[in-house]
Amino acid sequence: MEMSTLQVEDLMEDQPATLKYSGPEQKAQEAADLMNEKGVETLVLVDEGGRPLGLVTAQMVEQAAGGARLREVMAAEIEPLKQRHDLLTATHMMANSDYDSLPVVNAKGRVVGILTAMGLTGVFSARLNQPNGSNEAANEAPPESEKR
Repeated sequence: MEMSTLQVEDLMEDQPATLKYSGPEQKAQEAADLMNEKGVETLVLVDEGGRPLGLVTAQMVEQAAGGARLREVMAAEIEPLKQRHDLLTATHMMANSDYDSLPVVNAKGRVVGILTAMGLTGVFSARLNQPNGSNEAANEAPPESEKR
């Protein structure tokens, strides 16, 4: 697939780890427990309808005091990516955020995925390693005249 046609939905991780935000008394430890259970470093906090309210990372929770509330450690002012955003837009938004993961929402604003900086880096790295957008030439054997 050409770089110019790739969209966020082509690179996002489906079924991101989410935690329903239950209110101001919810403890950060609940997020830590879920991250450990799921083996993830980032959770998307969602409302009852599955719309993103913020992010919480393992680092945020680790830096919090023992009985900290989730609202005290979460990042609430995040701008989610849309499934149909192109990669240039996604890269710009990621670069201008303080996070290496951003939630992805569908047309109804519900979380459907997460895009990581690692995912973006991977696609660009793979593309840079392909001469003229293809690695076929690299796999061809040299002509007989060049083998000597």
